[in-house]
Amino acid sequence: MKTINELNKIDKPREKLSKKGVASLKNYELLAILLGSGTKDKDVLKLSKEIIALFEDGFEGITLEKLINIHGLGIAKSSQILSAIELSKRYLIKQNKKITKAEDIYNELQEYKKQKTRIFHDYHT
Repeated sequence: MKTINELNKIDKPREKLSKKGVASLKNYELLAILLGSGTKDKDVLKLSKEIIALFEDGFEGITLEKLINIHGLGIAKSSQILSAIELSKRYLIKQNKKITKAEDIYNELQEYKKQKTRIFHDYHT
């Protein structure tokens, strides 16, 4: 595998994101952007692939201690990763709200209250 310095400019994660969009990046490339840099012994792509391997079983077992034990990660970068995971969890949970009573529906629809036009699509016809 090529190091980040050996890649063509368009193949580097930040440039790829800029030209092709965020959805075109692989998981390790997204993480490489968050990390920003590697170490003198391990470039950011190799480091991010090593971290992504920890995520294979999900995020539940990821701890600060596990991340810090990876050569090239200190408390700062480990904290950044854990914070990104926690933010993602919170937003995903927020989007999957459960509706258990009429008040829940009322609260969910409040953002549409001031709109003058509503368009509904019937995708089942």
